Amino acid sequence: MGLQRLRPIRQGRALVTGVLLLTTFAACSAHHHESELVEIRRFEDRRTAAGDSLLHYLDHHSEALRGAAARALGRIGDPGALEGLTRTLREDGSAEVRAEAAFALGLLGHPDALPALAARVGLETEPEVQAEVALAIGRIGEAGSSSLIAPWLESPFPRVREDVLEALALLADSSSVDLILPRLDDPVESVAWRAAYALEKIPGQSAVPRLMGLMRSSSAALRSAAIRSLGRLKAEVAAPLIAQAIEDHPAPRTRVRIADALGRIGVASTIPTLIALLDDDFHVRETALRALARMEARSALASVLPLREDPSVSVRAAAYECSAILLGAEAYDVLRRGLEDSSEIVVAVTLAQLGRCKEEGVVDLLLAYLHQEDPLALRAAATEGLARLGDRAPLNELRALLKGEDWVSASVAATALGELKDLESVADLLQALDREGPGAQEVRWAALQSLGILSARSAVPRLRQALREEADVRLRLAAREALEKVLDDDELAHLPTPEEIRFDVRPVHRSPQQPRLVAKSRALQLILHCPQGRVVIDLYGEDAPQMVENFGRLAERGFFDGLTFHRVVGDFVVQGGDPLGNGWGDPGYTVRSEFSRRHFGRGTVGVAHSGKDTGSCQLFITHSPQHHLDARYTIIGQVVTGMDVVDAIDRGDRFTAEVKWDSP
Repeated sequence: MGLQRLRPIRQGRALVTGVLLLTTFAACSAHHHESELVEIRRFEDRRTAAGDSLLHYLDHHSEALRGAAARALGRIGDPGALEGLTRTLREDGSAEVRAEAAFALGLLGHPDALPALAARVGLETEPEVQAEVALAIGRIGEAGSSSLIAPWLESPFPRVREDVLEALALLADSSSVDLILPRLDDPVESVAWRAAYALEKIPGQSAVPRLMGLMRSSSAALRSAAIRSLGRLKAEVAAPLIAQAIEDHPAPRTRVRIADALGRIGVASTIPTLIALLDDDFHVRETALRALARMEARSALASVLPLREDPSVSVRAAAYECSAILLGAEAYDVLRRGLEDSSEIVVAVTLAQLGRCKEEGVVDLLLAYLHQEDPLALRAAATEGLARLGDRAPLNELRALLKGEDWVSASVAATALGELKDLESVADLLQALDREGPGAQEVRWAALQSLGILSARSAVPRLRQALREEADVRLRLAAREALEKVLDDDELAHLPTPEEIRFDVRPVHRSPQQPRLVAKSRALQLILHCPQGRVVIDLYGEDAPQMVENFGRLAERGFFDGLTFHRVVGDFVVQGGDPLGNGWGDPGYTVRSEFSRRHFGRGTVGVAHSGKDTGSCQLFITHSPQHHLDARYTIIGQVVTGMDVVDAIDRGDRFTAEVKWDSP
């Protein structure tokens, strides 16, 4: 009897032991996979596949690791991964992994990937993979590729039709107009407006009549898309119809599109409509001012000048810039008031525009800002103003700035010396190529650009050295471009092509200031506290682990507290987080780009940069879908609460940030 009682206890112990063993094995397996994922992240962070070490993960039994490896290979950009990625696209049993392989091939952008991608058009059955294959073909951008993906325009899956249209927009092939036009009548609204978007990328006026017809659609989204596309196409015949549309479109974002479209088209008869929009929402007022400036509408000056006192910083800054463009050399008295504005942003805009003026005192006024302990943003703006003086620019001062510690002003000065055709600055520009420390890459890039403009034969040896030795692909491409303007055709034939330079991927060194490498960031939410309220952002710690971790750690130590949104563009983005307040700043390091398959919709949060792998602390939030940014900027999250706050953010608004972490 006792044994009978003991038997179930022994069975229970055996069951518990088995469960413990399975749990332990699962935990060990998960830990092992995490360590392998960290290794993949490390390869990606160093921008090296380390021979075949990363490629081996494409054959791993774990679907998650195969997908992560494919994505990492695309982000690294080494064409040595082509064979492994095309094999994965062709043979992997997981649709998710095949989609990542297709995405990676699109990031590589190598034409040798096109046959493998084209072969999948007739074979691939999973809509998610089809969508990524189409986008990859679009990103490679080979002429004549439109016909390859045309069959998928008839797909029963809206997502596939949407992404095929995005791919056709990337290809911008005039032969695809007839393929796109029928999609304007697609029963799915998101497909139809993407067709309008694709048509705006293709030069010519053949689509204009259909787009004008779309403005009579019962869908506000389609009418708005048509307005934008007609503006981008500069369809003069559509200008009266667009001007009349303000009566049917009370939404500020659509009225922003109306103002922008009219400015791009530039028909003088629509100036009264733009003047009327100066009494609208602040985003609309700012866009209307920029449109009037683009049109050089001097007749609108009396309506523009009062907006220098507008409560919105964005509007005041645009009013001063518009006034300067309309008045030209006679703008001095109007601009002087801008130097007394309470916003540093408005003062900076004014300083940059003062270079248009003919008054003798302008040079001394701008130099005074350079020689004082003014904020770097104002020094850079004053440098821009000096550069705009043309023949009156104090070249010695600009050369001195090129050598100074202020790297922002040095970058602006380097650009200016090239634009001003100052041949005497060649030696200083060559010296700038050896600059080290904060901002050195930006100064060197500007110097290379100017050396190309100046076409100095004496710069050739140093330009060749930069082409050979610079790790940053932007600098090597700039050196190559500069050499194109100096060397003859026979000499150019011995240089690597731009494509060869782009595919010559070189390892990068991780800054010790950067947060530690993670497999997945535990940062769950970033909360921005703005004057208008809270913006809550769900973070994508798995898609962009290093960048999310970076933003989380910066927020944790109070880096963002008191910084501003320095850039606000209606119907596009708000951008902030720059410690300099003018778009040039960073925390002292940069983080590698982590492009993903996510799309920029309304409220998507991305990371600003000046080129791949140069992002760090500046985030932007989109007002509306911006799919031309897809796979070009790192997406770190999505606004889940507070888009009304985002819509109300103005230039110069300050914010603080807090981060919420998942438990360890």
